Amino acid sequence: MSRTIWRRFAAIALICGTQLALSSFDATAEEDCCNAEFVSLESMGGDASSKDAKDDFGKMDKCCGPCDCCAPLWTVRAGAIFLKREEPTARTLFTNFSGATELMNAEGFDFETQTGFDFYAKRRLGQCSGVEVRYFGVDSWSADQSAANPTSFANGGFLLQPAPGGLANLLFGVPIVGTTIDATALSRLHSTEINLTRDVTDRLTVLAGFRWVELHEEFRADANYSVPFFGPRQWNIDSSVDNHMYGFQLGAAATLLDWRRFSLEGNLKAGVYYNRADVDASITRPASFLDLAASQKTDHTAFLGELGLVGAVQLTDCLSVRAGYQITWIEGVAVATDQFTTLIPSGGDEINVGGSPMYHGALVSLEVVW
Repeated sequence: MSRTIWRRFAAIALICGTQLALSSFDATAEEDCCNAEFVSLESMGGDASSKDAKDDFGKMDKCCGPCDCCAPLWTVRAGAIFLKREEPTARTLFTNFSGATELMNAEGFDFETQTGFDFYAKRRLGQCSGVEVRYFGVDSWSADQSAANPTSFANGGFLLQPAPGGLANLLFGVPIVGTTIDATALSRLHSTEINLTRDVTDRLTVLAGFRWVELHEEFRADANYSVPFFGPRQWNIDSSVDNHMYGFQLGAAATLLDWRRFSLEGNLKAGVYYNRADVDASITRPASFLDLAASQKTDHTAFLGELGLVGAVQLTDCLSVRAGYQITWIEGVAVATDQFTTLIPSGGDEINVGGSPMYHGALVSLEVVW
């Protein structure tokens, strides 16, 4: 079902994008307009009321139309983005041995704001049309949790959830025991897009394009305990997830305020994506024969939406400084803390692709036009 939806959306987006491109590029007329010099009524021979002057000025005014014939040929921005990844969906990760007391939950991973690179470039292809590319990425989200089991080793230990059938419960009846446990969650996000743009008016631009998103996450946990006469022991639990997303998107950008050298812009993008998700999960105990691993891949339909609000101050004719806020949310992806509920070494269960991470934060950049 998801593949059918994906194919239909891709076909519709491709047709719409092609129509947008074909309707946008009357190259000769638009280049002539944009290369034309500004002409005022007063410069039409001195008689502003003459019929010839009014006709010539009318042609120039019609040529410029609702778009800005003085728009730059190139626009390039480079800067930084400061994104926070919201905590994962609530899910019990560890309980005491009886399962009665929760010791660790996925929503306890509190990711701090991290800095990434943000780049944008646009090339005008005509008076009202253009092509743009954007990349942004953050590599270094990390969050930690620790827990201690209040019961003794003899009476209990840690139990990696969930119910029977998951990877953790195929240890031939051996629980993940320990007196302390240290866990880490990691995440990184990279987004690259290319869009065709069309200026509907001098304040509104619509776009259609292609976007490629890479979302990687990891969950690692070490359960530590000690055995009399044998010393300290440790369980190592690991889950590594990759989401490869490819899809088409539609969007719009609007100038909400334009006052002297300051402007305020809002933008919105949304798209449906083909997501190729793969997961590698393992539970091991060093210096023993207990080593379980599971690897699976699946295809799924995902959604990505993005909202932005950006203010710009023009420093010179060619240089501006920009600052704003961005919200990006994704639906239908695999996240690392969800995978132990479904994966088993035999590969009989599918990857959990019900994740919905959200990212938000500030962005700043310098813009150069020519």
